[in-house]
Amino acid sequence: MHNSPSAFGGDAIRLSSRLTKFVVRILPACFLALVGILIVGAAIAGRDIASLLLLLPLLGVYLLIRSEASNFADEVFDCGDSLVVRKGTVEDRIPLQDIGSVRASRFSNPERITLQLSRHCKFGREVAFIPVARWHPFARHPVARELNVRINRAIRHETRG
Repeated sequence: MHNSPSAFGGDAIRLSSRLTKFVVRILPACFLALVGILIVGAAIAGRDIASLLLLLPLLGVYLLIRSEASNFADEVFDCGDSLVVRKGTVEDRIPLQDIGSVRASRFSNPERITLQLSRHCKFGREVAFIPVARWHPFARHPVARELNVRINRAIRHETRG
């Protein structure tokens, strides 16, 4: 398991946020703990079952957060002609020309960049990650914009050569 970008050849640049583990693991656990505290508090206070049922939507929100967060890759590094993606202990190198499109969410929190792949990798045909933070949230994420330019260049280069 690599702990630094230098492990990928020295020129690797981190594209994914360092807060991914917090968003994927810690935030849902804190939300579930809050729901648990509310349920226990309501039970101790002697609330009837109907008031406890009002907390069920919170459990639904937790499941939604958890399912959305489970799709994110832990780390994504730009290694020039390819991206190295890691999720848990699984790691894969994805050549730029194997990426069909790059989609970036604009109004979601956390932001998401999704790579549609033209070939299957160890993670399937789609890889999503939380990009590094930026200051201007209303424009397209610069990581997505730059990846699109480089992917188009890699595809044009491959068709010529």
